[in-house]
Amino acid sequence: NVTPRPGVVRLLNEAREAGLGVGLVTTTALENMISLFDAIRGQLAIEDFDFMITSAEGVTKKPSTQSYDLALERLKLKATEVVAIEDSAATAPAAMDAGIKCLVTPGQMTCGQDYGAVDLSVASLDVGPVTLATLQGLLKA
Repeated sequence: NVTPRPGVVRLLNEAREAGLGVGLVTTTALENMISLFDAIRGQLAIEDFDFMITSAEGVTKKPSTQSYDLALERLKLKATEVVAIEDSAATAPAAMDAGIKCLVTPGQMTCGQDYGAVDLSVASLDVGPVTLATLQGLLKA
């Protein structure tokens, strides 16, 4: 039984209700993402995002900034106007090196990693909980 991680759907809905653009930036294969969304059908869909960047875009795997550079281009925003949510010490530098504020919430396989100088690290998006105001606060920091 696969479900989105705690807080993901709630935070995504907050952003959408506020009229904010939301993208999914991964260097995972498109086929894997389609399989994942098939597994969580009815809870979260590809269509819930304004765009999705995958390895099919030809971007170099994270920690390269290419996927985030492309996301900024699609959102028509500057790095200082965006917050990335990452899940590992291997992927967070991609956002930070692109000049994007980064919140890390580790996954089951990445708990206990050293995330370095990320802007915020939380055990779960439901801790606190992390809200749209939390993310907006990162942009002001």
